[in-house]
Amino acid sequence: MTKTAAISFSALLLATPALATGEVYCEATDDSGAVFGYEFGRVPGLAVLGATIHANGTSWNTQETDGAIPIMVAQGAYDGAHTLIDFADPSFIEIIASVRLMTAREGDDHVTVGTLLIHGVGVYPLACVS
Repeated sequence: MTKTAAISFSALLLATPALATGEVYCEATDDSGAVFGYEFGRVPGLAVLGATIHANGTSWNTQETDGAIPIMVAQGAYDGAHTLIDFADPSFIEIIASVRLMTAREGDDHVTVGTLLIHGVGVYPLACVS
């Protein structure tokens, strides 16, 4: 990912609500440059406060952002090891993107990997940090 894209992505995450208590940032491992990130609240289950997706020269965002296609969280789940999130268009007519993450933990160590599927665009393998 280029420095400009990384800076832009970071700025988009910082533009989300101050109520966030955690964030996850994922990059594609296939050199495609695709990225996914989201901020979440600490509640039982999953509370996505903001999310950004960038792939193939296009950006999608749950926040109003210049140049980004708006998306909404259609459904999501988190069980401590698996995170599943589907994003829809603002009218909830179709699923735009699906994220599937798996986290393994041992003591203070953890690794999160998964996939990002953007319908009509592509599917990307992800490695994440939080």
